Amino acid sequence: MDNQEFTETNFMNSQPSKLPAPPKRWKVILLGFLILLFGTGIGAGAGYGSGIQQRLAKQNEQRLVTAATHFNYGVQAMLSGNYEVAKIQFEYVIKIAPDFPGIEEKYTETMVQLAKGNLPTSAVQVTPTPDTRGVEAIFTQAQQEINARAWLSALQTLNSLRDQNLFYRALEVDGLYYLTLRSGAIEKIMQEGDLEGGLYYLTLASRFAPLDHEANNYALWARMYQTGISYWEVDWEKVVYYFSQLYQAAPGIHDASGWSASGRYRVALWNYGDYKVARGEFCEAVQYFQTSLNIQYDANVEQKLNNANLACQAPALTQQAAASATAAVTPEIIFPELPTEEITPTP
Repeated sequence: MDNQEFTETNFMNSQPSKLPAPPKRWKVILLGFLILLFGTGIGAGAGYGSGIQQRLAKQNEQRLVTAATHFNYGVQAMLSGNYEVAKIQFEYVIKIAPDFPGIEEKYTETMVQLAKGNLPTSAVQVTPTPDTRGVEAIFTQAQQEINARAWLSALQTLNSLRDQNLFYRALEVDGLYYLTLRSGAIEKIMQEGDLEGGLYYLTLASRFAPLDHEANNYALWARMYQTGISYWEVDWEKVVYYFSQLYQAAPGIHDASGWSASGRYRVALWNYGDYKVARGEFCEAVQYFQTSLNIQYDANVEQKLNNANLACQAPALTQQAAASATAAVTPEIIFPELPTEEITPTP
């Protein structure tokens, strides 16, 4: 018994008092997780920074397009003598893009014209005489002016009629207003080049009755023209896009400068061709130069076309020349005929 207890006691004493702790794998896992999280954070930060840069670039592009649009509106207003409108447009451009090309000169010119208009004059100010005729006579005059296509005079007469009696033949007067404003708008858009004025008249006309299909087309063309020139010298591809449609639908529409849609389309085409040449896209440039020439001949554009054609064909010509040169210097190898052995049949 004592020997058995001694053996068991010795066995227990011979065992280590404490088992070794397993390796702390959680530290390795935690370290790997932290490294992964750090790497992901760096990647996300880089992507976020890139996204911010792209968004800022897009916002800057939109700002320039907006500035160009209002700058052109201001120029049109100047050409029409509407210097107050031009002043508002130019001040907005200065607010959003103070370094826009030409804005300082145009704004200064506008302020000078406004100052001239505010100078005191010795002329006697004439007070308009109220129209004291009966409403029936005024109504008849408005009809006569409409028949004579004197839209501005008809509009003034209708205003005088409404001032005297707001409810006189109200439905008929509304119809005359619609006809006068609609027809006057088309004349402004297609003949006078006053696109803003035409669109304004159409807006007023729509208050009396829904615009018909033809009137909506004129409004669409006017807005398309304005949108096209807002990209002028900013994005020739978009200029070509808008004026190509106007060239098909209303080539004669123009702004206050008198520059028609067909003329702007022609110039935009060869400018876009220049852009393609600068990018090395010579074969694509050829079609834009050619289309521009199809509208109107221009010696400079013809030279651009010839140069682009040569550059476009250069790779093919080089390959042909290389093939011809190879054929010229490669000797023809003639293999000698080997004698044929006659086989004698065995008996």
